[in-house]
Amino acid sequence: MGKPGWQFTLMFSTEAERAYSVRWICKRSEVLGITYKTRYIDVNAMGRIIEVVPHDSAAWGAAFAREARALEHVFGEALVALHHVGSTSIRGLPAKPVIDLLVVVRETSTIRRFSSAMEALGYRDRGECLDAEIPGTPGRFYFSKDQGGKRTHNTHVCAVGHSEISDKLAFRDYLRAHSRRAVEYGALKQKLAERFRHDNIGYMRGKDAFIRTILDEARQWCRETQPTGRIDVKSLDASGESVF
Repeated sequence: MGKPGWQFTLMFSTEAERAYSVRWICKRSEVLGITYKTRYIDVNAMGRIIEVVPHDSAAWGAAFAREARALEHVFGEALVALHHVGSTSIRGLPAKPVIDLLVVVRETSTIRRFSSAMEALGYRDRGECLDAEIPGTPGRFYFSKDQGGKRTHNTHVCAVGHSEISDKLAFRDYLRAHSRRAVEYGALKQKLAERFRHDNIGYMRGKDAFIRTILDEARQWCRETQPTGRIDVKSLDASGESVF
């Protein structure tokens, strides 16, 4: 009986490459006496390339502001607040050039009424992504926008009071206030982008443990330094950042 526990990720762009890789793994597993699982990644089918670039505060801030104005029209009176979140919102942090927006609405029981307007802006309605390889969060609705085959925007929609709102803002504000941790996160992202250039799942999983640690620190920091309050106003300041 073989020794369990090995897992291989095969990346290929032709069937010949895939066949060669499978033969190589089979041969090695017989020699070493191991059992294994294999995950196949077709580079051609994936399309997206993981690219982490130096921070561009001016361009990304302006991109957020433009998209926020468009989303204000989509969500109208249902809108409570709009936030720039994710790595592009943290000054100095290397990031994938993708703008993450957090939309806070009064309720999400009728979220589908916004699907057509979001599609008109170029978004794809992804729902809660609960059946994805890395499952989404119940109650957080996800819309993604690609332009020219590249991801440009991710918009996350939550109802007032959802834990995802406080977590995303805590993570952002903590790294803004703790540059050493932001530098560590940036270095990790760059390392993972090189290792998982064509594998977004591998890239995301590689960040998971660090993100969980930072989020725990951020929650504690918020409890100690910031009063608890409700988001009950929507507005944007001149820089395009969200304000309460």
